[in-house]
Amino acid sequence: MNVMRDPALTVSPVADAAWKAAWFSEIQAVAIYEAECWALKFTAFGEKRKRAKVEFEEVLGEEKEHALGLMENHASELQTLDHLQATLNRLAGRILGVALTLLPVKWSYAIHVWAERQASEIYRDTATVWKSAGGSEAMISFLREAENQEELHARRFERLRDLI
Repeated sequence: MNVMRDPALTVSPVADAAWKAAWFSEIQAVAIYEAECWALKFTAFGEKRKRAKVEFEEVLGEEKEHALGLMENHASELQTLDHLQATLNRLAGRILGVALTLLPVKWSYAIHVWAERQASEIYRDTATVWKSAGGSEAMISFLREAENQEELHARRFERLRDLI
C-alpha cells in the first residue's frame, strides 16, 4: 500500500469531497453485490437466478478492486464521521441488495444498469476534479479505468436484461 499523500487532497477540498463521494459509492456498491450474492445462495432457483448470481459475483470482485484502489493512498484522510457514513452506506447497501433479489431478475438488471451508469458519472466527475486540482496521474488513470469498467458493467447488465 502506497501511503504517499496525493497532491489533489492537499490543494483542493473539492477533490477531497469528490474522492469521498466515489469511495462512499463504491462501499455501497460492494455491500449491494455482497448481499445479492448471499441472498441468491438461498433463492437461486431457476436458470435466470443462477446466472444472476454468477454475474453479480464477477462484478463484486471488480467493485472491491475499485474500493481498494480509492483507499490505497488516502486511508489516513478519513475522519470519524466518514467512518460512520461508510458504515451507514454498507448497511443501506446490504438492505438494497437483499431487496433487489426479491424483484424479478429483469427489473434487478434494469436497476443495475442505472446504478452502474451513475457510478461511471461519479468517476468521470471525480477524475475531472482531480485533474484540475493537480492530482497524481496514477489516481487520474485509476479513476478513468474505473469509469470505463462501470460503463462496461452497465452494458453487461443491459445485455442480460434484454435477453430475458
